Amino acid sequence: MSNDLNQAHVFESFNFDSGEYILYAFDQRSYGNPQHFFLNDLNKLKELAKKWVFDKKDSLGRCGYDYDLAVFNGKKYEGGISICFNCNSLIVDKDHTICSISESAILRLLQEDFTPIRTEQHDFLTREEGIKFWNARKDDVQLLPNQTLPDWLNFEGNCELSIELGSSNNTDFIAQTEEAKQQMNKKIGETLESGSFELRLRMRRSSSTYSNYLFLLSTSKSNYNKLEDVKKDTWNEYSKFKLDLLYKE
Repeated sequence: MSNDLNQAHVFESFNFDSGEYILYAFDQRSYGNPQHFFLNDLNKLKELAKKWVFDKKDSLGRCGYDYDLAVFNGKKYEGGISICFNCNSLIVDKDHTICSISESAILRLLQEDFTPIRTEQHDFLTREEGIKFWNARKDDVQLLPNQTLPDWLNFEGNCELSIELGSSNNTDFIAQTEEAKQQMNKKIGETLESGSFELRLRMRRSSSTYSNYLFLLSTSKSNYNKLEDVKKDTWNEYSKFKLDLLYKE
C-alpha cells in the first residue's frame, strides 16, 4: 500500500500472485471501431499493479465511461474499474475509490502492457442459424474466455415476474432483495428444472408499506406455459440474433 495517503493503488485488492487471472479493458465509446484489450500474464499483472497508482479525488461527474475494466479469476468475476476521460476520473467498483487520471496516461498504460482484442460482429436471420454458427466456433483456441454471450443462445425468450414483500422505514432493503431473489428462485424451481432458466432482478419499487420486486426470467416458451402459480407478464420471444465475439490478435 502506498505511504502517500492521497494516492490509491488501483489493483491493491486483487491478489495476482497466483490464479488464472485475466483483465479486460472494454472500449465503451468508440462504437464504430472499438479498441478492446486484455492481459492474462501474471508477471505483467503484478507489474501493472505497481504502475496504476493515481491521486485520489472526492467527486465524480455524470458523463458516462470510456473504458470498463473487468477482472476475472478463471470464470469468477472479481471486480471492475470504470474510466471516464471527460471528467478525468477512474472509479474502483469494490471500494468506490475515485482517482484523478488523464486520457493520455491511461491509453499509454493500455498500449504498454495489454494485448489488443479483435472483435467480430455477426447477425443471423434465425436463432437456429446463430446456434449452429456458435457451436461450430465455440472451441476455437483464439476465442478469449469469459465471452459475454447473448441469452438467445440458451433460451427462446423472456418475461417479467414480480413479487411483493412488506416493508417499513426500518426495512433492510439489501437483505430483503436477497430474500426476494430466494423466494422467486424457489417458486420457479418448484416447476422448472435447474439450468433451464435464468432470473435477473430488474428493479424494486417501494412504498411505506410494501416493496415490489420485478424480475426478468429467460427460458423456453414451454417453461413459460408451465408457470401457473407465478405472477407473470407477456411472453417475449427473441427476434434479433446478434453475436459479438472477442479473439486474441
